[in-house]
This record gives sequence, C-alpha cells and structure tokens, in this order.
Amino acid sequence: MPLKILGQDASKYKTTIEILNRGEPIVGWINVASSVNTQVIYSPSLGAYLKVFLARSKLEGLKTAFRGSRCQRARQNGAFLVNAGFNTPPCNCWGKLENGQEYMITMASAGTGITEYIYDQLHHNRSPEGLKHRRNFLLELGIIIGQLHLAGIVHGDLRTSNILTKFNGANHDFYFIDNERNSHHRAIPLKLIRKNLIQLNMLLPTKVSRSDRWRFFAAYNLSLIHISEPTRPERIGGGGVGVGKK
Repeated sequence: MPLKILGQDASKYKTTIEILNRGEPIVGWINVASSVNTQVIYSPSLGAYLKVFLARSKLEGLKTAFRGSRCQRARQNGAFLVNAGFNTPPCNCWGKLENGQEYMITMASAGTGITEYIYDQLHHNRSPEGLKHRRNFLLELGIIIGQLHLAGIVHGDLRTSNILTKFNGANHDFYFIDNERNSHHRAIPLKLIRKNLIQLNMLLPTKVSRSDRWRFFAAYNLSLIHISEPTRPERIGGGGVGVGKK
C-alpha cells in the first residue's frame, strides 16, 4: 500500500511522515497520553499534534467500507462543526501509512482542557473576582453546549478533556476535539442528550460544587428556549428541559 500524504501542509510534514512510516522515532515530537486505539505525539516547536488511528478490531476494515474511516469522519465532523459556527483545531495534513494506518495532523489550540482549567485556574481562586469569573465560565459553557445540541450535533465523547477553552479578556472561546464519533441529527434522541450531559458531569464533586453544576444546567436550559415548540419536546433539548424537574 503506497504512503499517502495529503492536505495543504503535506510538503511541510513530508519528512516527518516518512520517518513515522518507517517506524522510527521522530526527533522533536513527544508522546501524549491517548486511548489504546490511537497514538498521539506533539511537536512543541511546530505547535502540532499527530494522531495515528490504530485498528480497534478485525472488523475495522468492514466498518470503514460502510461508514468511512475514523480519520475521514474526524475531518468531516471537524468541518461540520466549523460550518455550524463552532471551533475545532484545524487539520492541515492527513493520509495513510504503508501499513494501512491513517493519521492526521492538527494544529494545537492556545486553549486549555476545561478539566485542567477548572481544577487549576478556577478552583483555587476564591476572591470575589475569581468567583465571578468561575460563574461566568459555567454560564458560557452551558450556553455553548446548548447551542451545540440546538445545531443537531452530538459529540461522541463530551468529557471535559475534549473541550478546550481560552479566555480572551471578555469571555471564553471553546474548541471541540476528538470529533471522530460525533453525530448529526435533525432531532437529537433524548438518550444522546443525556449521554453528553452525563459525560460533562463526571468532574469530581470536590472540584465542582453542586451549585456550579446547577449554574451550568440553568444556562444550558436557557439556551433551549429558542427551540420552537413543535420540535422541542422529548428529542432535541429533552435532556436540558428535564434538568429542572425535581
């Protein structure tokens, strides 16, 4: 199988991919913790992540034939997010190694994973200004997730480590990563709404209080009032509407 190097930055990363294809260590790139189904390395000097998609099972080829490869879905879902008005780090190079494994290179966002952001930057600042900043962050996070669902998008793994954030001086920008399992719906089933909200709610209670969680859900619910009544119940937005019930 021939080596494929595609994308607008193909020439920039040609040497890097050729070394990867030979199975040799790439100088200047460091390993990053990832799932057992991927290999991720990072170049601080280039500000880029290289993800290799490892085969999850012997049925991987069959699934790819019907659904497209995980790399292909990641790129398509990223483009879908951008077209819908959301942020995701750009992918400027992708392709396939001679062993059949696909890869993609994305530029690093200036943002921080919101798990780290909450734990390290918001949790310890108990000043009045710090509490205000924390509450505004939760408000903005609730609104952006509500907008994501309003757009008919379900993230495949909406744990807080897959959302990056950056404070721009006035409010927070958010970036969605690991998008290969995202799905798009005209009306999102309630079970998928719940799944995303549960994934976001997995932060430790010692770091995120019950009041913090309610602030997030209140903002999420507020974003759903823009859904017209005929399309609102039980499917898109159903998880948010149910949060306020006792």
